[in-house]
Amino acid sequence: MADNEWMPVTVERGGQVHAGAYQVEGDNVAVQYQGRTKRAELGSISAEMHARIVLGEMIDDSASVP
Repeated sequence: MADNEWMPVTVERGGQVHAGAYQVEGDNVAVQYQGRTKRAELGSISAEMHARIVLGEMIDDSASVP
């Protein structure tokens, strides 16, 4: 995958599939979900797996907002 190419990513929570997109930006991954973007430094796991983790965090964060 080339830098700056948005790729789909999904996470299932509570039986519901949540869809977002991610792209690699150098040593970081950027994840978009519901109009928000969150960036994180890539580690030793694949960019896609890291994007799934970040998307899961975004889903959990949005569920805790009243």
